[in-house]
Amino acid sequence: FGEPHEYTHDYPFCWRCSTPLLYYAKPSWFIKMSALRDELQAANAKINWYPEHIKHGRFGEWLDGVKDWAISRERYWGTPLPIWRCTNDKCKHQVVIESLVDLAQTSGQEQVASGDFDMHRPFIDEVSWSCKKCDDKGEMKRVPEVADCWFDSGSMPFAQWGYPHAKDSNSQLKEHYPADYISEAIDQTRGWFYTLLAVAALLKKAGAIKEIPPYKNVICLGHINDKHGQKMSKSKGNIVDPWEIMNKYGADALRLHFYIANQPGEPKNFDENDVDQVVKKTLLILMNVMIFYELYQDKAEASRIAPKSDNVLDKWVLALLQQTTNEVTDHLEHYEITEAGRKLADFVTELSTWYVRRSRDRFKSGGKDAGLARTTLGFVLRQVAILLAPFTPFVADEVYSRVRGGFESVHLEEWLKQNKLSVEDAQLLDDMTKARQEVEIALAQRAAVGLKVRQVLGSLTTTVAFDDDIKTIIADEVNVQEVRHGTETKLDTQMNDELKSLGLVREFTRQVNALRKELKLTIKDKVNLVVQVPDQLKSAIEKQLAEVKRAVIAESIEFSDQAQEHKIELNEIKISITLKK
Repeated sequence: FGEPHEYTHDYPFCWRCSTPLLYYAKPSWFIKMSALRDELQAANAKINWYPEHIKHGRFGEWLDGVKDWAISRERYWGTPLPIWRCTNDKCKHQVVIESLVDLAQTSGQEQVASGDFDMHRPFIDEVSWSCKKCDDKGEMKRVPEVADCWFDSGSMPFAQWGYPHAKDSNSQLKEHYPADYISEAIDQTRGWFYTLLAVAALLKKAGAIKEIPPYKNVICLGHINDKHGQKMSKSKGNIVDPWEIMNKYGADALRLHFYIANQPGEPKNFDENDVDQVVKKTLLILMNVMIFYELYQDKAEASRIAPKSDNVLDKWVLALLQQTTNEVTDHLEHYEITEAGRKLADFVTELSTWYVRRSRDRFKSGGKDAGLARTTLGFVLRQVAILLAPFTPFVADEVYSRVRGGFESVHLEEWLKQNKLSVEDAQLLDDMTKARQEVEIALAQRAAVGLKVRQVLGSLTTTVAFDDDIKTIIADEVNVQEVRHGTETKLDTQMNDELKSLGLVREFTRQVNALRKELKLTIKDKVNLVVQVPDQLKSAIEKQLAEVKRAVIAESIEFSDQAQEHKIELNEIKISITLKK
């Protein structure tokens, strides 16, 4: 054959310690899973996979080419293989033991079935008996191998109840098997997802169970990479410590980020800035709404029943809440976690930027309408806490407790009920969406001609014929005196002296409230306002005196010729103000 030569071969290295890994062919025990290929494929057909392509893709292809399972391991600790073999080389008779009772009867050692026997090595290896097959010439000794630890994992649905030997294990299995869902990373298509299915198929083959799929639904998760899409590893120095992230932003922020970043099955390129955005764009907004509610909160528990209100904003937010409840529930029922989380985040934004912002004056006004606004917001926050509970359990509990939800914890609440929207509610949601579209166009027209929103304008023509309640909201949002219906959205930008005066009053109100904030006054601090203003502005303020007093939370407004404590400018008009508590 010629002279011997050296050959270079490729071989892998340990991913942890970089030690060369050399493969050797060694005898092993196998379970012939290839004989159960059809049963495994039939069982997989009954399982719902998320994402769906895993079913016939990565997992289905694995089952199509299923390999016989090398079940044994040459280790000391583990589940001992229940195989005994004769030591007589000419006999080599072997038996598989099915239970401790079977082992006690076969070996003649009754203590094995006493309940106190430790089935692990070395104790199990001490159980032996003479081989009757070769007339006691050999001894039946257990083979030295232990089972693959994945066999233990695959046995979990049955082993946790001690099935079939333990008392009541049969009823426990009937109650809990199969599982409603399982969730692990995508690598478990070759791991736990598979071994659960494999062990179930083996037990079905043996007649121990009636159905194979050990789970009904699978949420298969993508891996978490660094922000550049690289696998995290200590050697690369790109490991992110989850405890540092949770200590900085909170566990709920990290949890919600993973829910809404992308679909569960997709890889996630982790960037700390994305967690920061979840805090700023959702959680902080929610807590700011909570703080606003607490400014006006009474001592009563938040209502469990949706309040009856004629205010269009109350009716709109309650309709939107029910729509969100319906959609979030539908998404969760179908294991669409990302869609459900995003719907909730959107609702939090809508609650703050539209309902609360547009209702601020109502809360300040006092009286029945303020009470309705307060009750509505309390009810909505309570319901939002329940919807958020599976996504952000700590934040949800915080909101629930602060609105006095009723139970010790939000996690003791029942899930919210789905109710079909009434025709009126559906129409209101549609009308409000169209109204906001008209507002967006009008504000863009304002910006195009350089007119600030604080400057009152004459009119806005909209392409939709809105009812009076929504017209009022549009007029207030765009800051016009009148909303009309026409063929195109058009803002009347013509100015006159009256409109200019109204704009100055709006700016005056804004400046006073900014001063209140600077002086750390709260909504409970009513003031007496002394102002030095030109006659033109004085006349304009007097015409809207009641409105201005309400807007700046003032008991009185007094005009003076003398300079006051705080100096401000309104469009180059110099004025001075004193606030007296």
